[in-house]
Amino acid sequence: MKRKNTSFLLFFCLLTYFVKAQIVPPTASSSDIYQQLKKLNVLGSVLYIAAHPDDENNGLLPYLAKEKLYRTAYLSLTRGDGGQNLIGPEQGIELGMIRTHELMAARAIDGSEQYFSTAYEFGFSKSAEEALRIWDRERVLEDVVWMIRKFQPDIIVARFPGDERAGHGHHAASAIIANEAFEAAADPNKFPDQFRYGVKPWKAKRILWNTFNFGRTNTTSDNQLKMEVGGVQSLDWKELWRIGWRSKKHA
Repeated sequence: MKRKNTSFLLFFCLLTYFVKAQIVPPTASSSDIYQQLKKLNVLGSVLYIAAHPDDENNGLLPYLAKEKLYRTAYLSLTRGDGGQNLIGPEQGIELGMIRTHELMAARAIDGSEQYFSTAYEFGFSKSAEEALRIWDRERVLEDVVWMIRKFQPDIIVARFPGDERAGHGHHAASAIIANEAFEAAADPNKFPDQFRYGVKPWKAKRILWNTFNFGRTNTTSDNQLKMEVGGVQSLDWKELWRIGWRSKKHA
């Protein structure tokens, strides 16, 4: 009888410790708190849209969120369910859960918010048409329209162009959906059932796409808008590229 009571007491102590560990709030430095207070005076917002975890530009997001103090979010259409896993046996949905937590950790570092659509990453896609067919184009479009209406971004940034320069089908499809949602979110006749849940039509001021020079694909040109995002965060003198690098390690 004594052994049973000891086992129960040990189990109770471990359970209590586990519950406490789950509810301990994250700590914030004085500079973090001050930065959040400064953000109250900044009204700009940016929604970044791509296909997978690790598609996001980890230099641009901390620049927007921590230096310019805009409300910034990354909408990844998938959770990385169909990617490779070199460090464990998890695949499919389980891998998607891991990648989800990785992105949440990355956003905690770079100061942005993280969102997903219902699209499932089914593996390599040869074309945007294939990706949109398997994903259910209308359903994913509705997800992104909802996110735009809910988040109300001033600017939308697509990571890729909607053609073969994007690299493969998921990338191009994310750009196609982003551009369609940019228009549809402002149309009161598109997905009107969403209005029952408190959102309203929203017209972002513009949609851009984040050009790149990677591998054999160079989508940059001299007449494009350019920003220097590799400087030092003015509030606590942290180098922005280091913030991006740390978030990339988590994603």
